[in-house]
Amino acid sequence: MTLNQKYKLSKSKLPFKDWILEQQLNSKLDFDDNMFNANGGDSEISFGGVPLKYIGIGLVLAIGLFIVIPKLKK
Repeated sequence: MTLNQKYKLSKSKLPFKDWILEQQLNSKLDFDDNMFNANGGDSEISFGGVPLKYIGIGLVLAIGLFIVIPKLKK
């Protein structure tokens, strides 16, 4: 729930800024830990639904094969 929603539910007569300051002074503001957690959301980069790490692994393998196969044929 956002602070704005909490403010509206409180039906306070104070302006929003003053209400926030009062809540901070009384330690009544609680934050969801996921808001500050770097792993809180789905932040994986993907191309065409394939995660970037798998594309990188595939490229390394493909380049490796193009280098190794010609050397094995000699």
